[in-house]
Amino acid sequence: MVSGYLVLFKGMTPEEAVQAFEAVRGCGPESEEQLMFLDLLHLMRKRMGPWDVIRELAESLGIGDLMGRA
Repeated sequence: MVSGYLVLFKGMTPEEAVQAFEAVRGCGPESEEQLMFLDLLHLMRKRMGPWDVIRELAESLGIGDLMGRA
């Protein structure tokens, strides 16, 4: 969640967001799927505002649907 916030609202890349989180908390994403989700957020953020991305997340039917929206 925190890394996603950094990507959406602070303009960080997924790598920068994970590094920032790991520097403070000493841990990072627990799965490849979480890293893929951050990449997807980053792609979506490149073409729309953060609140638009959140709206797309809320309206999506799942990750497959969301990937089609990116």
